[in-house]
Amino acid sequence: TYTLSDNMIVRKKPLRNSTMVGYNGLTTDGKNHDKNKNGSLDAGTVVTCKDVYYYADEVWLKIPSGWICGYDANTIFVS
Repeated sequence: TYTLSDNMIVRKKPLRNSTMVGYNGLTTDGKNHDKNKNGSLDAGTVVTCKDVYYYADEVWLKIPSGWICGYDANTIFVS
């Protein structure tokens, strides 16, 4: 499990230009951690990593709702 250090957009694929899953695409628990209902999980949310995808200088985590960027060359988004 990991904790989000910032609000994180959940995407359908592990790429920054991938489509967002949106609020309706989040799991029931994911919706509980999206206070703005914009498809972005709130900072402090604890997520379960089910798979990992490496792309260039990015590491993506597959969570039950979709994909989030765990870190890139400049920023770590989870701990």
